[in-house]
Amino acid sequence: MAALYAEWTTRLKAGGCRWVREWYSIRDGLRATMMKSFRHKGLKALYERDDPSGVKPDQVKRLRALLARLEASSCPDDMDLPGLRLHPLSGKKRAGFFAVNVSGNWRLLFRFDETGNAIDVDWVDYH
Repeated sequence: MAALYAEWTTRLKAGGCRWVREWYSIRDGLRATMMKSFRHKGLKALYERDDPSGVKPDQVKRLRALLARLEASSCPDDMDLPGLRLHPLSGKKRAGFFAVNVSGNWRLLFRFDETGNAIDVDWVDYH
């Protein structure tokens, strides 16, 4: 197992975060990535209960698609798709967070923990 870990660590350094998912799959058996924590109550309700009442009606379809993609992702690079405009955030309060475009000034913010789960998922208006 130690040799396998060394190989995956080397691949992670060389090839990016997609190897994290494979390492944890081998180490822990099959595992599903998930979103562990939310900062926005309406977004949490949309994800857990498919209840769109806490978000803007014109953004429900886009948020559902983004949440589905985020659930399948284990690193920021997995969210770097055309049109999403993935970008890292800076500053003391937002260091380590990433954002993707939802609509206009609205962004979906998130970060990943060491096991590849999305945490602190938030939906904010930049202005």
